[in-house]
Amino acid sequence: MRKLTFLILSGLIPFCGTLQADDDAIIDNRNTSAETNQAADNEDQGIFNVSVKADWIQKAKIDKRGFPHNHLKFGQANIEGTAVVYYNPQYKEGLALGVGYDQVYFNWNDNFYFNQKKFNQVTFALSAFSARVCDWLWQAQIAVNCDAKRWNFSEYTNYDFFLWGRYEFCYNINFHAGFYAQTGMKIDHIYPVLGFDWKINDQWKLNAVYPFNMSLVYSYSENWSAALAIRLFNVRYRTGKHEHLEKGLFQYRNSGLELAINYDDKKYSGNVHAGCTGGGEFVISNKNNKHKHHFNLDAAPYIGGEIAMKF
Repeated sequence: MRKLTFLILSGLIPFCGTLQADDDAIIDNRNTSAETNQAADNEDQGIFNVSVKADWIQKAKIDKRGFPHNHLKFGQANIEGTAVVYYNPQYKEGLALGVGYDQVYFNWNDNFYFNQKKFNQVTFALSAFSARVCDWLWQAQIAVNCDAKRWNFSEYTNYDFFLWGRYEFCYNINFHAGFYAQTGMKIDHIYPVLGFDWKINDQWKLNAVYPFNMSLVYSYSENWSAALAIRLFNVRYRTGKHEHLEKGLFQYRNSGLELAINYDDKKYSGNVHAGCTGGGEFVISNKNNKHKHHFNLDAAPYIGGEIAMKF
């Protein structure tokens, strides 16, 4: 039975051209995963997935005139659980619910805009998948991202949407099309989904799906593989009302080239990865996402890992 994917998008996202609402658009990858989760073999069997992941970027120098000896440390950790709550084996379609908790560590050694260094967020997601249309697998998700400390839906909540179709062109090539959108906190963007994946042979697979999955994977055993991949780091948060920049917005985005070692079987999956960022930047703006200040970052090494259990 074909694998049915209902949670996708990891941090394998390159910087390249997009359809976007403004020049600061970049895709947020916090609430999605490039790991595939199998739907139930029959409609009476549920699928649950629990995953923990973390990344740490070493100290990066801030490259901006007037800010000597400034540097930034960044880390991100996430735990999430998903469950298939409905499955129709005739059409290979279903619904899944997910909840996640995310913590970001943002430590700028000379930050005069705000004092907060740890930002926490809770995410609620509804996902759907269907292979009802011949040769197509369609996937969709709606995610609501809430500040774990400030439950103010009008000012501290943002939303993510995507619709993604995968067309089986032949036995080893699939084409992808769709869109991905963000809104909330005065930040609105929309992006196309375009690309293909190609299973070259039993060992090699190329994923060239913008902007979700850009990787070259080598499988050297049934359960083990290695990948050269592009990863994106991106977060957006609003500061508190008592900060120097009252209810201001900050966005951190970076991309890295990494080598990952992956393990996957019917119950467990995981990976460890290490790489180097390409520099990146963070942006500080007021509560209306205006009067933006851009701070460029030098390259820095990073490490990370993920473990997931399916039952």
